[in-house]
Amino acid sequence: MNYRQSHGFSLIEVLVAITILAIAASASSGLINQIAGFYKIERDLENDTELRAIADAHVKYASVHNSGAILSAFTEGDCYSCAIDTTNAALVNYVESRTQRTAKLSNYDSSSVKNVRGLMLDATTYQASLNLPSAINLILEYRAAVVVQTNCPKSSTCDTDESWKTPAYTQTGWVPNSTIEKAVPFNNLEILQGLASSSVERVILVQQKIREYKHELVLANNADVNINFLPVSTHPSTPDYTGSDPTVNGGCINGWYDLGSANVNVLSIVGLEASYGLTLFGGSIEYCADFDLTAVDASTADTAPHVGALRINRFISRGASPDVSNNNNILFPI
Repeated sequence: MNYRQSHGFSLIEVLVAITILAIAASASSGLINQIAGFYKIERDLENDTELRAIADAHVKYASVHNSGAILSAFTEGDCYSCAIDTTNAALVNYVESRTQRTAKLSNYDSSSVKNVRGLMLDATTYQASLNLPSAINLILEYRAAVVVQTNCPKSSTCDTDESWKTPAYTQTGWVPNSTIEKAVPFNNLEILQGLASSSVERVILVQQKIREYKHELVLANNADVNINFLPVSTHPSTPDYTGSDPTVNGGCINGWYDLGSANVNVLSIVGLEASYGLTLFGGSIEYCADFDLTAVDASTADTAPHVGALRINRFISRGASPDVSNNNNILFPI
C-alpha cells in the first residue's frame, strides 16, 4: 500500500497548505479593508454632496419664498433639529430636485442606522453695508447657518432635544465635534444683496414715473403757472396730513404717504402696480409731494421750487418702515 494513501498528507504538504491559506487570508483581509476604505470614501462623498445640496435648497428657498431669511431647524418624529422641514412643500421640492432622494430620507444619511442630519442657525445677526450709486450705506443684517451630519442614529438618546448642539459652534469656528462628523456652512448675505439691489431699482422706477408725470403736466401748462405738479393721492380715504410740521416730519410739508397703503393711490396715478409701494423685504416706500430737508421752521407753505422725495429705511433687510426723523433713511429726491 502506498504510504501517502495510508497516512494522509505529509508534514511538508500540511505546512505548504497552511502557508497558502495564510497568504490567501492576508490577501483577503487586505482586499476587505480596501473595499471598506472605498465604501467609506464613497459614503463621505455622498454625504458631502447631499449636505451641500440641502444647504443650496435652503438658500434657494430663502431667496424665492422667505424675503431672504434662512429657515430655522424643524423637529418631527424621531428627528430633532432636522435639516429639512418635510411639511414645507417648496423646500421639499428644492431638496428632492438636488438630492434625488425623498426629503424625509435626506434627513438621515444612507447608512443602515440612519444617522441624523441637522440644521443649526447661528444666534448672531451680522451686519454688512451695501453701497449702490443711488443708495449709499444701506445696511444688511444677515444670518449664518450650517447643515451637519451627526453620528446620532435615528431615535437615539444623542438626538434628543438637540443634545448634539454646542454653544461654541458659531460662524467663527464651524468645526466638527465628537458628535458632528461633517458640516456645511452657508449664509444669506448674497441673497440679501440681490434683494436690496432690486428694491432700490424699484424705488428708482417709482422716482422716474413720478418725474415723468410731473414733467408732462409742466409741459401742458403755461410757463408762468407756478404750482406743485407732483401727484397727490386722490383716494377718498387718503390720510389728511395738512398742516404737518416739516421740522418734526423729516422735512415734509403735508406728510409722508405710504405708497403700499390701500388708501394711497399715487402709484396707480403714475401707472404702477401697488406692489411698487414695498421693498422686496416688505418695508414701506414712502412719498412726499413737497419736501425740504433744510426746513428750519414749522411753515407749511408749499412754495417753489417744488421738490418731492421718496424714502426707505436704510436697514432694508428688516422690512421696516422709514424713520419719522429720517435718521436711518435713504432719501431719493424728485
